[in-house]
Amino acid sequence: MSHVHGHFGIFDFAFVGARRQRFAFSFALALRVQYKNLSHPSAMIATRTAKTCFVYGTLMSEEVLQCLLGRIPPMQPKVILQNHSRHPVRQHVYPGVIPSTSTSASVEGTLLFDLSSLDLKLLDYFEEEGVDYKRTDVQVQIPDVSSLDEDIQTLVTNNSNKDDNYLSSRILKTQAYIWLKDTA
Repeated sequence: MSHVHGHFGIFDFAFVGARRQRFAFSFALALRVQYKNLSHPSAMIATRTAKTCFVYGTLMSEEVLQCLLGRIPPMQPKVILQNHSRHPVRQHVYPGVIPSTSTSASVEGTLLFDLSSLDLKLLDYFEEEGVDYKRTDVQVQIPDVSSLDEDIQTLVTNNSNKDDNYLSSRILKTQAYIWLKDTA
């Protein structure tokens, strides 16, 4: 079972997830109807530029990702976003992350790998990008590179020397959904 860990305790997706997962499933079906040629999002893009995205709430759930993207992308848990803090969003059951002036503030989340442009567009719609959240460039830290899944470790190691997004085998440039509104 997936959990979100934050300063407000452990959030069990059995409680929050059921409603959000039903929404994700309905949402994914609606998108596929709107874009009639999309039978399976991950199979649609023959030439894809793989991207990453740091997630810290509902999108850490494999069930939500499966409903939304039609697949579970490679993912690495226990990734750290420094100089940000996670807060409950007023009148909602999901968190928001905002920049923090405290250098000790950090958010633990999951890094999604191998995302296509379409995957990111689906995540944007789900997160209401531009309304509630803005997909923003950030840097994340992988505390223990040796704990990486073998395929992800190979991806990070191979790309750290070739790709500007991989600053080192421990620090990666990626994107995250940052909350735009007041959380209090």
